[in-house]
Amino acid sequence: MLSIKDFADEIIVVDSSTDDTPKKVKNVMKEYGLDVQYVHKMCGMVEQFEIALRKSTRGWLLKWDGDFIGYVHRLRKLKKFIMNLPPDKYYLIEFPLINIDVDLFHVMKNAFPYHIEGYLYRYSPLIHFTISRKGKWKGETIGYHVGPHEFFGWPKFYEKIFLGDVYVMHLRTVKPPRRLLERRYQTIWIREKNKEKYSYSFEEYLKACVKRDYGTEDLTEAGQILLENLKEELIPYSKEIYGDYPEILKNYVKKESNIEL
Repeated sequence: MLSIKDFADEIIVVDSSTDDTPKKVKNVMKEYGLDVQYVHKMCGMVEQFEIALRKSTRGWLLKWDGDFIGYVHRLRKLKKFIMNLPPDKYYLIEFPLINIDVDLFHVMKNAFPYHIEGYLYRYSPLIHFTISRKGKWKGETIGYHVGPHEFFGWPKFYEKIFLGDVYVMHLRTVKPPRRLLERRYQTIWIREKNKEKYSYSFEEYLKACVKRDYGTEDLTEAGQILLENLKEELIPYSKEIYGDYPEILKNYVKKESNIEL
């Protein structure tokens, strides 16, 4: 929220967390005087998007994930850029994000650390988030999958613009070990759940998979094993290669700079 408070004229948070995120969001709103529409509802990515879309009143929309940290000064320039675009055309803006893994000081060594997401666009009622690109949208829109079943699509009359600057640092796997474990199996669980093969809960499914794959029923222990495995795939983050951290992260980087893997 702090990354985009000077970029966005309105912020809509749709939260499906089960931890203390609601409290943290409200504390940030109060401390920084942010005017945020906050919705807490247990739902999937598609419904989250639709809720935010219905509540938005602006002509440009930016989908901003909870693990994104923005380069504030670059985002200010981005806002000036889109505000100067012709008002009678529809645009979708794509730009690279840089992925940070496990902690604030590493990236994956065998993977290109950048990825592209096109979630900044001028509003049209034809923009959609669906479970699948099949059906009425087939052949009428273009887009890409953003999850195992979720598809983000836009009409073909949109003009796509690619910007080379990195506007976002994505804290992709900078999460507690248990949360990493949950995310690893959640994708598979969603697929299975949609097929309606199983009636047991995700928690039961998770424990069964962990026992099978890690030889333990202790989720904390299994999460630590996963974390150690991930560490073997990492290389140090290089400011000389990838650039400096966003200002918002620098205090955390300074505090944690003695951490070693």
